[in-house]
Amino acid sequence: MSTSDQQLPNAPILDSSPAAEAQSQVAQAAPDHSHDHAHDHSHDHSHGLLHSPPEQISPGKVEDTFYDILAGGSKYALFCSLFDMDLPALLLAGGKTTEQIISALGLSPHRARKWLHALRLTGLLEPSPRNSVVDDSDPLLTLGPAVLQMVGTDGKGGYFYREFLRYYRASMAYSLPYVLRGAPVEYAVRYPPTAWADIVLLHEWMRNTALVTLQVLRRHVEYGTVKHLLDVGGGDGTMAFELWRDFPTLSITIFNLPAPVAMANQTALQLGAAGRVQAVAGDFRTDALPGPVDMVMFSRVLADWPTELCQELLRKAYAALSPGGTLVICEPLADENPGLAVAWEQSYLPYDDFGLYVYKPLPLYLSMLAQQGFVVQSIHPRDSSTIHTVLIAKKPV
Repeated sequence: MSTSDQQLPNAPILDSSPAAEAQSQVAQAAPDHSHDHAHDHSHDHSHGLLHSPPEQISPGKVEDTFYDILAGGSKYALFCSLFDMDLPALLLAGGKTTEQIISALGLSPHRARKWLHALRLTGLLEPSPRNSVVDDSDPLLTLGPAVLQMVGTDGKGGYFYREFLRYYRASMAYSLPYVLRGAPVEYAVRYPPTAWADIVLLHEWMRNTALVTLQVLRRHVEYGTVKHLLDVGGGDGTMAFELWRDFPTLSITIFNLPAPVAMANQTALQLGAAGRVQAVAGDFRTDALPGPVDMVMFSRVLADWPTELCQELLRKAYAALSPGGTLVICEPLADENPGLAVAWEQSYLPYDDFGLYVYKPLPLYLSMLAQQGFVVQSIHPRDSSTIHTVLIAKKPV
């Protein structure tokens, strides 16, 4: 751990930005006091709201907001069309001119030119750096850099992006007014999944992104000093087995539902890891967590569940930890990932197994931790390499 990430007793580590200072103030606020304040002055607040003049927004800002909303739908439609027309496969072989694309895909020339122009406006396509050898009136077009990283240079990467887009399009196909009025959903997504094919798909999703997340965790968590780690909802053990390889004194318990537990225990036998990696079947929604342990880790777990259950999980984690034990949370936060939070929360609307407010902001996590008696040691916000924030807290001795 670097000097800048050094742990401080009884105080979270935050960066010095204004947003971080505000978060620090939230963390230091006493929960009981804030509750009393809200209770004592709720009438005053509502009275003020009724009589306060509406915020004055410039006409230009209103126009910008309107078109930003519509542009979101346009970008989504254009993004889907990119893959529906299999344009990445065509362009990965090399940049193509507009006329070459029209010919290769058999498109209506006038409409196709407008389509390609719109793709360029969004940055999904861009002129190739090799345009010096082509007439500027019909430049070579190539995938935008973000799209290229999504699909991979060979077109075989981006498993998570492809699968999430497939899932997202299915959720978007339902008429929202009908869904909100209680209309049945023909293909309801169950969570946790119950059908074997869905279980396998979920853990394929998690496996494909687990090692990237583990890289983030390893920057901030000192696993080498831990004797016994409890990985709650640890999937099929992808992270656990990486940690088993690299930290020879670390024992790991994976706590998950029976199907992924069977996968993890089978892998442990195959790798010869069963002496230090054990998967235990249970349902964290209803069961206590195994303990005592030195560290409890929630990685990409709490962002799937509503606040009430997360509060209960933190209570169970506190009970499972030995005095002085460490809690690690690695999740995408709503306030640091606004686009992600909106996309996921909207996609959950048709599916009743998902609760309300699953993506949570940092102040809510800090409040939940304080309510359970944890002392936050450090906060590591997301950066350009990740969507995840890592929170580290201690159970007092």
